Amino acid sequence: MRNFSVVSFLLLKLVMLWCITASRCPDCGRTTVPYPLSTEPNCGDQANKVQCNAGTLWFHTLNNSYPVTSVNPLTQRIVIQPPGVANKNTCVAADFQSQGILLDNNLPFNISGSNTVIGMNCSTEMLTTSLNCSSNSICHDYVRSCGNLSLCCSYKTGGSSNAYKIRVRKERCVAYVSFVNLDPTLDVSKWPQPAVEMQWVLPEEPGWASYK
Repeated sequence: MRNFSVVSFLLLKLVMLWCITASRCPDCGRTTVPYPLSTEPNCGDQANKVQCNAGTLWFHTLNNSYPVTSVNPLTQRIVIQPPGVANKNTCVAADFQSQGILLDNNLPFNISGSNTVIGMNCSTEMLTTSLNCSSNSICHDYVRSCGNLSLCCSYKTGGSSNAYKIRVRKERCVAYVSFVNLDPTLDVSKWPQPAVEMQWVLPEEPGWASYK
C-alpha cells in the first residue's frame, strides 16, 4: 500500500509539472514569463497577474504600474523600476500622488528583504521612527545628487512594516530611491541602478495536503 501511495504521489507530481509547463504564459518581448505569473486569462495563475504591453512586462500595484526589468523563476523574484523623482530641484517622487509603492496584501507578492531604501526630503517626524536618519546613514552619500536637503533616512526592507509598501507622503519623506543587494561600502558612483525587488509565493499544489 505504501508503494502504491509513493507511485501515486510521483504520478501526481508529474501531472502537476506538465500542467505548469502547459499553462506557462508566452514570453513578453525578451522577458520570460514563468509560472505562476499570468499575462492572460488562460495561462499562469490568476492571482499572479502582470501585464505585457508592446513587449514590456508591467507590474500593477494598488495605485500604479511599474515596468519589470527582470524575472528570476528560481528565486521567485521580480524586479521593477521605480520612476525616480519628478523634479530634481524639488526632489519629489514621480509617484508621490499615488503614495509610492503599495501592494495588495491579499495577493501572493511582497517586497523582498534585498532592498535598501533611501527616503529623501523627509520631515523631522522621521526622527521618531526606527529608520536610520542619523549623520552616519548611507543616505547622505546619495542625496548630494538631489540637492541640499534637510533630512534623509535609510532602511532595509524585509520587516513586517514594509513587506507591502515603500510609502512616500508629506508627513514623512516625499521622495525615495531603492537599490537591490546594495553593497554600502562601494562608492556611490558604483551603486547599481535604482530598482525594487519583490517575491511571489507559489500557489498551493492541488492534492498536496493529502500527502503531508
